[in-house]
Amino acid sequence: MTTNSSTSNNGTESAIIVMNDDAQCSAVVKHFFLDLYINLEKNRWSSKCKTCSSLITDTYKTTSNFLKHLKTKHRALLDEWKNNQGQPVKDRNQPKINNVFSPDGEKYSSNNIRQQQLTNSIIKNLIINMGLPLSIVDHTSFKKFMTDVDPKFKPIHRRDLTRTYLPNLQKKCVLKLKEICNQSSYVSLTLDVWTDRRMRSYLGVTLHTIINDELKSFLLAFDRLEGKHTSEKLATEFDRIIQLYDIKDKIVRLITDNASNNLAAFDNIILPGFEDYFDELQQDEEEKDVDSESESNDELNDDLVDKEKQFQIQDVDDTVYQTNEEEKEVDSESESNDELNDDLVDKEKQFQIQDVDDTVYQTSIDDTHADEYLRLPCFIHCLQLVVNDGIKSCTLASSSLKKVASLAKLAHCSTEFAERLSK
Repeated sequence: MTTNSSTSNNGTESAIIVMNDDAQCSAVVKHFFLDLYINLEKNRWSSKCKTCSSLITDTYKTTSNFLKHLKTKHRALLDEWKNNQGQPVKDRNQPKINNVFSPDGEKYSSNNIRQQQLTNSIIKNLIINMGLPLSIVDHTSFKKFMTDVDPKFKPIHRRDLTRTYLPNLQKKCVLKLKEICNQSSYVSLTLDVWTDRRMRSYLGVTLHTIINDELKSFLLAFDRLEGKHTSEKLATEFDRIIQLYDIKDKIVRLITDNASNNLAAFDNIILPGFEDYFDELQQDEEEKDVDSESESNDELNDDLVDKEKQFQIQDVDDTVYQTNEEEKEVDSESESNDELNDDLVDKEKQFQIQDVDDTVYQTSIDDTHADEYLRLPCFIHCLQLVVNDGIKSCTLASSSLKKVASLAKLAHCSTEFAERLSK
């Protein structure tokens, strides 16, 4: 590019530069204007229109006045030139607004496959599987890391997760669980209430079923439980969940712990279609009790009859004895009578004890059937209670555990002791 400078009358060099047609400037200015003058002192440039010879002036490196003149005076020529160029008239040196706010270039749109793939991977692997907090997506270091992974990735925000992504994912999970429940003929449920460190309670319900000869387990619900954990509230939440997935007639067992609210809420629920079975079972047990009582009475009567026959035989044999032995016979008869009375008393006590045992046994049978209606106690929880009761009853173990607990507490309070314990 060649330039020419002019000198003013006072001998000082003027800051006016004349640019030739091959100068680097806008394409529209090169095509429609000539004799471009640049005044560096005033930061302006000017040029003459090739069509009408009008002098157009504008701020240096700005083409708005030039384009305005062409649109107003020579619209047809400008449109024809645009069609021949095949692209809109714009300043190639002016950056895009997207590039100003994102220096690394254009970002993916929300519908882009790569954008959706990375977003789903963040939600599934980092937030759900690893249990990282939702606020990680707003952390500066995480955004830099994702920029290194893919510069075109558009960062997501925590608000987008809580309002859009997670609710949509939860709806998809519910639909999938409904399909699984529809495919299952019978299901078993486990129910428990969990409280976190901030004393917030949650109700968890897990489904167990057999699909294609394989045992599968799915989390049906993990909902917030507010207020007191009464049996009425547990029963209401349980009914809502089974109605949501339409599994009321498919449940064969419900596993809970032995808390009193669980017993009050679920102990009296009978399995669908088994009402007559439990009624017949109870009738059979009552008949067995009646038969056992009648058999025991018959055995008692037979023993009494045998004893009477023995004494009759002894009386007949006594007539053969001599007179001097009558006193001995009387004594033996009194002793035998005493033995008979003792045997009768023992029999009565024995039958009384058996009656008490039968009552306890019958109560345990009734309780077992009540549990088998629908709810079964959690085996692990029962085993834990047994272990705890065994430890409490063993004084030696209790004293040892207290010492271990004291050592653990000291390890959390004294740094010196913790260091020595770790070594």
